[in-house]
Amino acid sequence: LNGVTGLAAPVAAIQPGATGDGVCSSVNPSYSGTLTLSCGAGAVLSVTDDSGCKAACLQDDTASATIDGTPVTVGPGGPTFRIEHGETKTEPCNGARPGFIGDITLTCTEGTTTADVTACQPEGCPEGTSLTNPLVTGEDPPLWAPA
Repeated sequence: LNGVTGLAAPVAAIQPGATGDGVCSSVNPSYSGTLTLSCGAGAVLSVTDDSGCKAACLQDDTASATIDGTPVTVGPGGPTFRIEHGETKTEPCNGARPGFIGDITLTCTEGTTTADVTACQPEGCPEGTSLTNPLVTGEDPPLWAPA
């Protein structure tokens, strides 16, 4: 499967001349889904259809996105590690862009990760926040002095 050889085993017994399902990841760990196996004479097992096997998105499969004008690279690394084809996972926005809240939605389509960052919003000032920079007086309007 995609250049990788592994053992394909049926998930249930297959009668001679019939077909059954196998697990794609048993042939190639980078894939998920189901492949079709057939049982020929003499209990010879063969793969007859692997179109149900789709590449998963792994830790190094990243996507580029822009959060508030800043380019970021995100992927299924960290606690997510792997996203199966057709599935989505979320990662916190502040992991890609500190100072932002919300979640990035990562989607895997045949081994390609895409990122939706529309839920990433600037973090507000929490209740009880106090100012640490003194005002520069004599200016109109007053200016903040750097800390």
